[in-house]
Amino acid sequence: MGNLIQTGGLKYTIFFLVYILLGWNSVVFWFTSFLLPILLWRKDIFAKSRNHLLKTAKRVLYIYAIFVIFVLLRGIVSSDPIIPITRVVTMSAIIIELYCFFIGVKDEKALKGMLTGVLIAVDIVLIYCYLFYFNGITFDLDYGENIIGNKNTVGNYIFLGVVSNVLLLHRLDKREGQTLLYGNLLFLILSTLVSMSFKIMLASFTLFLMLILLGLPPRKKAIIIFFTTFVIIAGYSFIDNYFDSKGGAIIKDRFFVLIGRDDLAQIKVGYLDTREDLITQTFALFKSNPIFGTGLEVSRGLFGGTYSHNTFVEILAGGGIVLFIPFLIMLLNIWIPIWKKRDNITIVIFLLVIVLANGMKIYDTISLFIIFFILLYYIRYPANNHLGV
Repeated sequence: MGNLIQTGGLKYTIFFLVYILLGWNSVVFWFTSFLLPILLWRKDIFAKSRNHLLKTAKRVLYIYAIFVIFVLLRGIVSSDPIIPITRVVTMSAIIIELYCFFIGVKDEKALKGMLTGVLIAVDIVLIYCYLFYFNGITFDLDYGENIIGNKNTVGNYIFLGVVSNVLLLHRLDKREGQTLLYGNLLFLILSTLVSMSFKIMLASFTLFLMLILLGLPPRKKAIIIFFTTFVIIAGYSFIDNYFDSKGGAIIKDRFFVLIGRDDLAQIKVGYLDTREDLITQTFALFKSNPIFGTGLEVSRGLFGGTYSHNTFVEILAGGGIVLFIPFLIMLLNIWIPIWKKRDNITIVIFLLVIVLANGMKIYDTISLFIIFFILLYYIRYPANNHLGV
């Protein structure tokens, strides 16, 4: 705990616990989004020897701010300005949060403290979910009663935890708690199963496999593979019961959709047809006004409250080419320095977030933006990389 306080990691744990567990209350949510980051990091913000963001991170933040301004200007004159203006408020909070989170990350030690603080918060939230919303008989999380959010919200926090866990393994000395982190990583990976978020499950498992294939020396690789195999065999009855549950059925259905066999789905939810139809109709909105779009997520009024579930199509429809260009430039400003470092794990993590963007929105998701900034700081402060990634 003392080390967590010294590195500033405790502030991140406090923020996420308040943000996630109390975010269901609108008053607490606005306090947490706008004021709590400033209160927690006020010493870094108002320090005489002013700390600064990395140039790359600052540039990304400026471009993101331009993106938000464009959303606001187009949203005001749209047919339903409430939706884009609500998104602008959320994205404005993300700008404040990112600035406060990373202004104090000025060395490798501070980065390690941040990763630790985030990971502890995610673990506590998951334990809370298991204690109060997990049905041990049906293996389902009850999202109807869950105050934390829906499956995608919980899934995003899990993925943030997986990323923090993997990168922390690169920040530890050989004998410093790696066994504990490997166990925690397995806990997070298994938690993606009950999150019922197929996208997050695939992304987390992919990152786990990349860690095994690219990062571990042969001896540790063999141990992890053996341990994982043992867990699968020992937990066969759990896995069998899980796939008979509602959450398991949803995962199976979406897997069948992925391989083109939606006829094998048990729950006929029309998942594939619905998503394709939403994307088609949303893209039609873009073609009707390709320069300025129709207003970000204004399509929700046409689709009964839902949206296309594709970041790029949604931005094109909402703001046209004018809005898509700054978003693309922002992504390139993150991707180029990552690619130049030729760091396998950071490249994989970035590409996984881009893949997720094709099945969900990322432009107002704080957990995924934190991952982007973590990657920028991770390549800026390389430590002794014992995993060789």
